[in-house]
Amino acid sequence: MTEWLERHMPKFVMAPSFVAILIFVYGFIGWTAWVSFTKSRLLPKYDIVGTIQYDRLFQSPRWETAINNLYVFGILFIVISMFLGLVLAIFLDQKIRVEGVIR
Repeated sequence: MTEWLERHMPKFVMAPSFVAILIFVYGFIGWTAWVSFTKSRLLPKYDIVGTIQYDRLFQSPRWETAINNLYVFGILFIVISMFLGLVLAIFLDQKIRVEGVIR
């Protein structure tokens, strides 16, 4: 009995995490995808209308603005993060007085 328990205990311990991930990540992704094919606005309506919502989205001038903003902010975030990481790495490589603060 103890050998069986030792072999299977990690599975029992990890099972609640896997169930939570299935529900709260993949379940809500699926629900969001399903609701995206309905005629929902602020609150969900469960009448399936197909890709009408996506047609409206892609024809909206806000879509192009949103994509452009995504590119700008994404590129700026990556460049600034890499620059700050490089600066911190250079400071850590040098023998400076505030090295403990940087770490």
